[in-house]
Amino acid sequence: MSTVELFNSGLAHHQAGRSREAEGVYRQVLSLEPGHSGALQALAILSFQAGRKSEAISLLREAARINPGAADCQNNLGALLASEKRWDDALAAFERALALGARFPQTFNNIGSALKELGRLNEAAAAYRNALSLSPDYAEAHNNLATVLLEQGNVQQSLEHSRRAVSLRPDLAEALNSLGSALRAMGDVDGAVDAFGKAVSLRPDWPEVINNLGSVLQESRRIAEAVNCYRRALALRDDSRIWDNLLVAIQAQEGITSEQIYSEHVRWNQLHGRPQKGSLQPHVNPGPKEGERTSASSTRLSSSKSVEPRLRIGYVSPDFKEHPVGRLVLPVLAEHARSVFEVFCYSDVRKPDAMTDRFRTLADRWVDATNLDEQQLAQRVRQDGIDILVDLALHTIHNRMLVFARKPAPVQVTWAGYPGTTGLETVDYRLSDPHLDPPAENRDAFYSEKTIRLPNCFWLLDPDSPAPPVDELPARRNGFITFGCLSNFSKITDETLRSRWAPIMLKVPDSRLLVLAPRGSGRRALLESNAFKGIHPDRIQFVDRRPRLDYLAMYNQIDICLDTYPYNGHMTTLDALWMAVPMVSMAGQTAFSRGGASILGNLGLPELVTRDSGTFVEIAVSLARDFPRLANLRSTLRERMRASPLTDAVRFARDIEAAYRQMWRARCDAAPGR
Repeated sequence: MSTVELFNSGLAHHQAGRSREAEGVYRQVLSLEPGHSGALQALAILSFQAGRKSEAISLLREAARINPGAADCQNNLGALLASEKRWDDALAAFERALALGARFPQTFNNIGSALKELGRLNEAAAAYRNALSLSPDYAEAHNNLATVLLEQGNVQQSLEHSRRAVSLRPDLAEALNSLGSALRAMGDVDGAVDAFGKAVSLRPDWPEVINNLGSVLQESRRIAEAVNCYRRALALRDDSRIWDNLLVAIQAQEGITSEQIYSEHVRWNQLHGRPQKGSLQPHVNPGPKEGERTSASSTRLSSSKSVEPRLRIGYVSPDFKEHPVGRLVLPVLAEHARSVFEVFCYSDVRKPDAMTDRFRTLADRWVDATNLDEQQLAQRVRQDGIDILVDLALHTIHNRMLVFARKPAPVQVTWAGYPGTTGLETVDYRLSDPHLDPPAENRDAFYSEKTIRLPNCFWLLDPDSPAPPVDELPARRNGFITFGCLSNFSKITDETLRSRWAPIMLKVPDSRLLVLAPRGSGRRALLESNAFKGIHPDRIQFVDRRPRLDYLAMYNQIDICLDTYPYNGHMTTLDALWMAVPMVSMAGQTAFSRGGASILGNLGLPELVTRDSGTFVEIAVSLARDFPRLANLRSTLRERMRASPLTDAVRFARDIEAAYRQMWRARCDAAPGR
């Protein structure tokens, strides 16, 4: 039998699904004709299907060497390299295929996908557009272009292309996922739930889309359903990013205990933190660093106050921008004592803004970490000789927990993201305050880190940031009290509505309620909930998210703010008080349920904080009936804020610096030989 006949026999076995027989025949062909390009490529496909990817790549490389003009061989090689996430090599193979004449829509689509993974979004978009110019009805290219456009912030065009992809391929789950993401970005939460739900029905084994569905359900205040989605996604793939969503979501569940929250974080650490132990390296104690004062000790591990070295503090965050964390951290960096602290910012900001530019000017060293993976960023931190590495995100989006799991700095601490725990054994400290974590309650066992309490408060508001002037008390011009909540809608639990907010409105008959909420069924569900039976829907007004100054101006429509529970408002509470709106809050056992207690305690208004629903109602109703007190608070709260620790950036910076020194001295005292 000739090699041609033998090869055709192999193809027949291959097409009939008899892979073992086909492989044997292809190897026979190659034993007779080692340079048979067709057999090499066919065998590569079988090797890939059998999971032998390295062998498949080697076979295709050999085929390409023997037949350098074969565009299909280069295209197949690129596809295999892409499956191994070797994007640079894959792109080179796809571009060779293009140069060899493979000017097909699929080739441009493949090039776009490789460019997207390499972060070259403009070039990726151009490649996808080239594919569509050749094939306008190419659904996959429409979908891929939609994902790039969304990442670039071009939401409207992303929506158009994802809708086009779905119209061409209603069965393409990836297109429905892209459509859901675009609708979510447009604020159409119901549309996003529908699109993600359809994608899940098509691909019930796809954890990413199940996770996305969970995220929009959470935005709709459907926390239990969201948590179920995250757990379902994790059952399919143990993904740290899905864990992040779960760990944040459970903290908004009514009835959740500190023990349960800590247990989930411990489980996450066992699965994702501890496996990084192989990356841990001993920390060298270098002498004075470049630019360090010569009066500093020649060894960095000195605990003597007279010879303390200039410490390198590294801040890691995706939120060096217009964001609650950005607004909290910016004034601290502005007031850092640069003679004794050198500030490094490791930025994961995807869309820089004017505040990002301000952060750049405040950093002694600015590192754009968006294209660094965990290992690369950890190595960069180690090379920079950071003494204390500060996490500013915990488990919020785009966090770098797995960098901290590698322990690139000798001292690691978490602050600002929210007053919780990372779950990591490699993070030494967490910052808190005496109100969030009262020492007498001795709940430190529910954190993986050692708690250091700042003297006053965990949060800070910059009094110099732009804000509208405070208007007169709205009730005076309206003739009725307006309660309000401009916190994240997902924090509003059914129990909050039933036991706290609805009873208040029933006892203050002419009152109104102003709530920030995404458009759609979430609003309807709140209006139609059993809690609000007997309360006319006209008494409840919903408002959309707005730019910061417009958002702050909404407080001029509110007389009294009602806090969420168990996840209190944090920076939104500071915003309300700065706009001279008193906040009634309920405190629980967890730190994130004591944000109101911390802020109001520092403002000298502990009487607005309670530990039970009945008293919460009484406080709000009493305040609503006391117009003179409300008017007095309206006219004095902003100045009261100015005089409190809540806006004193200098004192706050000194308190944090003292905490850093405390951490460093403990490190020095624990060093070998002491």
